[in-house]
Amino acid sequence: MKKAMKQSGVFRDTIFVFFILLLAYVYMFPRWADWNQTSRLNLVRALVELNTVRIDEYVTNTGDYVIHNGHVYTDKAPGPSFIAVPFYFALRPVLEHPAVSVGLERIAKSGALEATLKPEGEGITVDRVREFVAQYLLTLIVVAIPTAAAAALLYNFLTTFDVSRGWRLTITLGYGLATPAATYAWNFYSHQLTAALCLSAFALLVWLRQGTGGAPRALLAGLLLGYAAISEYPSVIIGAILAIYAFRFLPLSKSAWFVAGGLVPLALLVMYDLTAFQTPWPMGFNHSTAWESQHEAGYLGIVYPQLEAIWGLTFGTFRGIFVRAPWLALALPGVVIWWRRETFRAELVVVLSVVVSLILLYASSEMWWGGFAAGPRYLTPILPFLALGAAPTLLLAWEENMRWHRLARAGGVVLALASALLTWSEAVAGQMFPPSGIQNPWIDYVLPVWEKGDVARNLGMLLGFSGGWSMLLFAGLIGGLVLWFATNPPSSAGMQDGQAPKGSISMHSVVGQH
Repeated sequence: MKKAMKQSGVFRDTIFVFFILLLAYVYMFPRWADWNQTSRLNLVRALVELNTVRIDEYVTNTGDYVIHNGHVYTDKAPGPSFIAVPFYFALRPVLEHPAVSVGLERIAKSGALEATLKPEGEGITVDRVREFVAQYLLTLIVVAIPTAAAAALLYNFLTTFDVSRGWRLTITLGYGLATPAATYAWNFYSHQLTAALCLSAFALLVWLRQGTGGAPRALLAGLLLGYAAISEYPSVIIGAILAIYAFRFLPLSKSAWFVAGGLVPLALLVMYDLTAFQTPWPMGFNHSTAWESQHEAGYLGIVYPQLEAIWGLTFGTFRGIFVRAPWLALALPGVVIWWRRETFRAELVVVLSVVVSLILLYASSEMWWGGFAAGPRYLTPILPFLALGAAPTLLLAWEENMRWHRLARAGGVVLALASALLTWSEAVAGQMFPPSGIQNPWIDYVLPVWEKGDVARNLGMLLGFSGGWSMLLFAGLIGGLVLWFATNPPSSAGMQDGQAPKGSISMHSVVGQH
């Protein structure tokens, strides 16, 4: 009975975490006229409207493309676009319906978004609003919902280690709201979708190792990793690491289903590449017309790990992840604390391998900073793994017998609040992400545009709030929900914070006794 009550409480919390994060992502509108996003959306439109993979008809809105045999193609991995195709197919006639067009015309004439437009721009037309609404809804389906769902799964996954409710909330909401995961959850990029797919696959494999689930779960784990690979090509490294984990700990029958699942998306990619480039191998990115000099260096722009890039991706103000989300730096002592105990060492090796391998990969790139971006967008797939790595440090800081536990608790709260402030202040500054030529985004970009009241478009603006006031509404809404949720646990939660069932293996055992 108690177990059923506990599971009921976890399920209720999982659903609520999902909706809090989804609300946060839905509130923001994706960047308008962003080359990376429009290139992916062009492929969606070409497939639905013209039944072709060529984006010749739409190329004027982006600089991210490749020219092959006289035709233009997106230079992006096609995975996110493939997901969007059936939804855009259903959405297109709705957006073109006369009644809907009237509503779109009202939006275009309302002036609600005019303050976010360039003075020398062409303004807002019904067609542009229609495209923008399509981009918003497709981003919601392809990126925002998977991100919120993966974070909710992370909350559930942490129960595997019997982490208390308070810590599950801290880690999950910290990941979903106080890291660049939040930034890219409301934009049509591939990185956050890839993070959601890889995290979900990892959780499935851990559960399989523990004897929970059978062939369908193994098939799904492979399918998720395969789709991550065709959404963001470097994620094949994460797939390889998780494949080694699967082959090491799963029986041969489940490993076979895992491989079969991974082959399905890869077959889809081969079909696309044969159609577009007459080769089974992806070739879009290395023939991109943008950043040609960087792409031509080494092999596909990859040379060797550079210390400047390693620092820049981690602690540098330009693109450093631990500057945007300093609470994730707790993963550095966290992996040491974790290693001191033998419990879950294999999972630690996976977490550490994913984080280190991607940092080294992108530190070897001639374009490691990622163009226009808020933080190191290339590293977005490792964020949930860093969050897991930070867990042992957080748990240790809350041990009552730790000498400086109260000071450590205060420090943890400060880091979390600072992470949320730094992440969102950069994410919503201006109508485009900080340019690559700005070495200190907060001094040279974020603060100046905030002073002008120039923040990214959001639902608050449609409600009549302008500039920073629209984000104040957002902060009050999300902050209020999180506070209410955290202070009102379900009566069926089954245990209080800091308690784990007797005789169980918990994440506290990873920390050890101090």
